[in-house]
Amino acid sequence: MRNKTLIIVLTVIVSALCLYYLSFSFIARNVQKDAAAYATDAQGNVNFVKQQSYLDSIAKETVYMGMTYQEVKENELGLGLDLKGGMHVVLEVSPVEIIRSMSGNSKDPNFLKALARAQELQKSSQERFTSLFAEAYREIEPSGRLSRIFSNTSNRGKISYESTNDEVIKVIDAEVEDAIDRSFNILRTRIDKFGVNQPNIQRLKGTGRIQIELPGIDNPDRVRNLLQGMANLEFWEVWSPQEFSPYFVQLGQYLDKQQQAGKLNLGATSSSEKQKDALAAAAPQGATVQDANEDVLAQAAASGDSTIAGDSAALAAATPTDSNATALDTTAAAQTGVLASLFTQMPGGIGANVRDTAKINDIFRRPEVRTMFPPNMKFLWGVKPIAGDNRQEFVEFYAIKKGRGGNAPMTGEVINDARQDFDQTGRPEISMTMNPTGAKKWARLTGDNVGRQVAIVLDNYVYSAPVVQGEITGGSSSISGNFTVEEAQDLANILKAGKMPAPTRIVEEAVVGPSLGQEAISQGLISTLAGFGIVVLFMIAYYSRGGFIADLALLFNVFFILGVLAQFNAALTLPGIAGIVLTLGMAVDANVLIFERMREEAAKGLSMREIINKGYEKAFSTILDANVTTFLVGFILYFFGSGPVKGFAITLMIGIVTSFFTSVFISRLFVENTFKKGGKLAFSTSLADRMFRNITFDVMAYRKPAYAFSLAVLVFGFVAMYINGGPNLGVDFRGGRSYVVEFDEAVPASDVRTALVDDFQQAGTEVKTYDSPNRLKITTSWLADDESIQADEQVKTALMAGLGQYNNLNPEVLSSAKVGATMADDIQNTALIAVLLALVGIFVYVMIRFRKWQFSLGGVVALLHDALMIIAVFSILDLFGISYEMDQVFIAAVLTIIGFSINDTVVIFDRVREYMHDNPRAHIRDIVNPALISTFSRTIITSLTLFLVVVILFIFGGEVLRGFSLAMIIGVMFGTYSSLFIATPIVVDTMKDKKSADTAPQVARTVR
Repeated sequence: MRNKTLIIVLTVIVSALCLYYLSFSFIARNVQKDAAAYATDAQGNVNFVKQQSYLDSIAKETVYMGMTYQEVKENELGLGLDLKGGMHVVLEVSPVEIIRSMSGNSKDPNFLKALARAQELQKSSQERFTSLFAEAYREIEPSGRLSRIFSNTSNRGKISYESTNDEVIKVIDAEVEDAIDRSFNILRTRIDKFGVNQPNIQRLKGTGRIQIELPGIDNPDRVRNLLQGMANLEFWEVWSPQEFSPYFVQLGQYLDKQQQAGKLNLGATSSSEKQKDALAAAAPQGATVQDANEDVLAQAAASGDSTIAGDSAALAAATPTDSNATALDTTAAAQTGVLASLFTQMPGGIGANVRDTAKINDIFRRPEVRTMFPPNMKFLWGVKPIAGDNRQEFVEFYAIKKGRGGNAPMTGEVINDARQDFDQTGRPEISMTMNPTGAKKWARLTGDNVGRQVAIVLDNYVYSAPVVQGEITGGSSSISGNFTVEEAQDLANILKAGKMPAPTRIVEEAVVGPSLGQEAISQGLISTLAGFGIVVLFMIAYYSRGGFIADLALLFNVFFILGVLAQFNAALTLPGIAGIVLTLGMAVDANVLIFERMREEAAKGLSMREIINKGYEKAFSTILDANVTTFLVGFILYFFGSGPVKGFAITLMIGIVTSFFTSVFISRLFVENTFKKGGKLAFSTSLADRMFRNITFDVMAYRKPAYAFSLAVLVFGFVAMYINGGPNLGVDFRGGRSYVVEFDEAVPASDVRTALVDDFQQAGTEVKTYDSPNRLKITTSWLADDESIQADEQVKTALMAGLGQYNNLNPEVLSSAKVGATMADDIQNTALIAVLLALVGIFVYVMIRFRKWQFSLGGVVALLHDALMIIAVFSILDLFGISYEMDQVFIAAVLTIIGFSINDTVVIFDRVREYMHDNPRAHIRDIVNPALISTFSRTIITSLTLFLVVVILFIFGGEVLRGFSLAMIIGVMFGTYSSLFIATPIVVDTMKDKKSADTAPQVARTVR
């Protein structure tokens, strides 16, 4: 074996890395067990508040290899929402409002018509909205100039009256993209402040959409309000520490007395309370949860000491003039009391350890405490924690001076532009311009606060509080300080957030309850163990010691998959578990190819050393081709899929790479080591010797009946689809809302549908049993075009009203999902593109590898045949009352079958190519049958193991994966059939045979 040492070293390194990254999960689980034990009383009841308090208390404590529990938690192998419960949301930033704002809310009739027309076009187009708007405007007013609408003060310097329509659209494109970035950053900060463990937020490239996953959410309504609000940018005057010190002295005395009397309870705050604290923006003086829900958020960009100045003013580093006279300096008693234990001195005033913010919020919510402070004083936290010693983080605490009526003196809509710039010394700064109204307010605000701080507040968090150097007139200002370039860019984005409204709407949503998540974990574990067990037993029964070695390689494979997932910080989802189970079935294929090759070489009377070398050598290119084609399918799934499909694709791609490495290299290490120790190696049993003995058949003789059979099934399937009224599309393809509802007892689905039809205004409604007799999945298209929160509530209210007659059975909504109409159209289009790209990619790869287009044509026609067969059989089953939805997971199954089927086909093509090379003068027809016969055992064994695995998935994988596994079962059967009776015969029928008729190929014609 060549490069044996390198392979051993690589295996050790990869194993060590996998063990290292998986160790975080074990450590995190142990800490959680300790927390549960700490919070469990003698009767076995768990106090979840106490458990969370324990975890919070050690968040910054070192627990493993110099890392804190929080860092360990961030590096563990996470669980997806379908396994732990939570909320998945896709938000779309509205370009319509951005364009309206840029036009100065123009009332031009042609402009408004073009906007309306673009919105109609968007429902059936993948083009950018701005391009559709330009197209619509050109149709409505062919000679019209967009500059006439957009050349206003807001766009000064960017759009002039002389600008062409293309130039205007280019500026609009840039502003829309900028608004999406701002919304993304704003949402990220808001989610960080919400207090969710391991949230995930990412931009969906090529769209104006943002995907968010929030594990463990138990109040979806609050999340919807949080995510869909508009950003609220405000400028506030700030009380100096010297001014609010007397009130803090009074507070300190009160707290000390309460503590001495044993009445001060500053215990741990529950997780839900922490979320409420975060959402309330830590604003005890009058700010409420509703206050914080009104806006959209941006990335933290708080700076250290900073100053604000006009264009002509000199910039000087400065802090508040009385910053050293803090509230904690006032009395010696205060420095040893309760107040001093909670607050600490900071350069610009006072602050607190992040872990103490919940206690401080609790104090300032108390009515008796609020009465100690003036009615025009409220408190806000800084948004960006500052790192201190011993891994501690501190956040600044600002006393904000309310304006008349409790409103801010100035808000963000007056800002025309803000951008990161550099001052005369090369330090980063922010340049800001305002409209005339804003310029007047800014002059008054800065003139009244020379030498004092002005707080820049977004969603009740202070992002910066620069010191005013002098009155600023003219509406142009610069903010300087100890900024990095990134911080300056972030603060500029925050200032622009108030300039341009960019409302977001939820176009896709899924809520999974924790009980369903726990069920999914059990189902995933059972299906994985059962699938693994089936494969292990079959391999040993068929290949003896060789099968045992293949099983060891499978163990390494699963270990590597989990380790790589952990290294990539990926979450393990139920479709991901399906990917692992599927990989187990497909990983067997490489070992089967190798062992079948070894059996062929053994039949030639070679020595064991030669058998091993020849077996691995001849199987290598076939395994490589098969894995590359399947990996290509996985890559397309990842690129075009979303949510569960993307999780499945990640696991599938990782599994393909690891299975190739373990099957080709690690298994060979075991094989050679076993042979070296024992001098012999058994890779065949009596079962293997008897199973495919002396099989002969003529595929070409059955090709026409096979063509006819396939055509008949497809025609019947599509006729059934027509009778059914079209394909049974899932909610993610047709739009609408679905709910999984559980009752105390079984309820007939037809009765529930009858009860709901009137409440859903006679709109399309489907009710079916879901996983158990007392659980139903209810899907409706009512208000599918309306993606607002109000529509969500309206549908949910109608659902509960319709279920009112079953109140005695306690109906409970376990999970819900929503897909807007435009999102559904996009999902359909991307699914179609994914399938077509997979076929094109495979066609090109096969043509490159086999040098003949006939192989590519045969392979792709067989794949298209398999995909259509799955759809046809689903429609036939639907006609007979066995109904499964065609959704994104179904498309994942179709693409996976495409990968499996081409894998199978490539193995046969590879043997045909080999025989053509060995017998250059032989007829292609004479070569095909021996090639099919020689690979028949491999084809059946691989298909059988994969078939058994997907049957296990169908039985134990739960309702979520039932449609997927059924599609896989159908696909495995027809994929095997098409490899034998469709793909290869098409190659023969399309290839011009110019070989000599009197030369027979020197190949085996039977399987022995």
